[in-house]
Amino acid sequence: MACECVGPYLRKVRRIQELLTEVKNLFTCDISELKNATLTATQWQLPLRSIKSRNQGARLAPTVAEARYIFWRRFDKFRTSAFLSGGAGLTLVDSNAPEIDNISVAMMASETSHNFKWRKQQQTFELQLQHGNDCAVAMFEGNCKHPHFEIFKAFPPIHGPPAEGEMLDFLGISSSILAYCEESRMALYPPGRSFACAWLQQPTGQPRTWPMLDEEYLEWADVLSSARQASVREQPFRMAEVGAGTYGIWASRAAKAFLRHAPPWASCELLLVEPFVMGDGSALRTHVQKNFPENRCKFQVETSKLTTAGELKALLSTGEPWDLVDIDAQGWEKPFLEGILGWLQHRVRRLHISTHTRKIHWTILEWLNETGWTVWVHYPTYSLEGFKSIGLPAFLSVDGHISAVSNTAYS
Repeated sequence: MACECVGPYLRKVRRIQELLTEVKNLFTCDISELKNATLTATQWQLPLRSIKSRNQGARLAPTVAEARYIFWRRFDKFRTSAFLSGGAGLTLVDSNAPEIDNISVAMMASETSHNFKWRKQQQTFELQLQHGNDCAVAMFEGNCKHPHFEIFKAFPPIHGPPAEGEMLDFLGISSSILAYCEESRMALYPPGRSFACAWLQQPTGQPRTWPMLDEEYLEWADVLSSARQASVREQPFRMAEVGAGTYGIWASRAAKAFLRHAPPWASCELLLVEPFVMGDGSALRTHVQKNFPENRCKFQVETSKLTTAGELKALLSTGEPWDLVDIDAQGWEKPFLEGILGWLQHRVRRLHISTHTRKIHWTILEWLNETGWTVWVHYPTYSLEGFKSIGLPAFLSVDGHISAVSNTAYS
């Protein structure tokens, strides 16, 4: 048995791998070439010559027929591998591409993130030390050329050392180093979080800077914008965080930002929805006690597991409109929002939604547009899109993110 086309096929597969290396190390590649190479490799056919045995004329001997079958099975695995790896690369570099295979894309995104964090850490530290808050550090592009969003200027970084065993962010939130820098989760963190922990090993200590450009930057902007607008109105600040984790990290940041500008009589109300890791709530109580004045902000915890939009609607039905609802529900964002976004227009001033598949991302975007929300900016799951849509640098996002503002809840 002989194969006439293995050489050209392997060259095509090798080219796919070269293009994927460019993605993982240079953050770019020729999208058209990657698309064509992947399509060609996955549709490749190998014409096999007929084998004539001495005694059977043109018929194949049983052992040869079996070998042909094994060969085809193995070659089909090669084609599948080319499809998955090439498709994973296309998902990252083309925000409009479908998500080919979640595991393959996740693996490539993880490898890309690791490559950049490992290679760019020292350069990023130097950029932060050199520029401070004069610009937003774009780690993936390796520069600091673009100004921060205007909202950050309303929150000058606090100064002063953290308590022993604690770390401080620019808002002045104190967090346990052991909890914030949990080793088992470091590889999953966006660069801004993991570098904050890496700074602890530097002799200079961490500069008190605003966030770098990564997938959490938009969430920071939404949190600060909602808190600032509520403080200007001199009304109580209300936020719900769905998928709050142990500490309600975004609700805590929003409350801290609100208190920076609110009059002394203004209060805040935070609803934390977390059915899995809240435990007995003691860690949250400790976090709140060390960061907020007593009785100034009310943290209400809902540990029941939500599964439907109706259940979320019931939680958000009481009281004044919510300034911000932040949803990071690990794939449940679609059932939580299906059919209620029109109602939410009158109950929620701003939405921040983390999405966990491309299909969910585009579906929710369609629902938001149909119900009259203004989508300020978004970037899909597993992409290198970043803020290119608004003329700012690209970055790797694992979760998708959507920032949407109601057109009616402010009236």
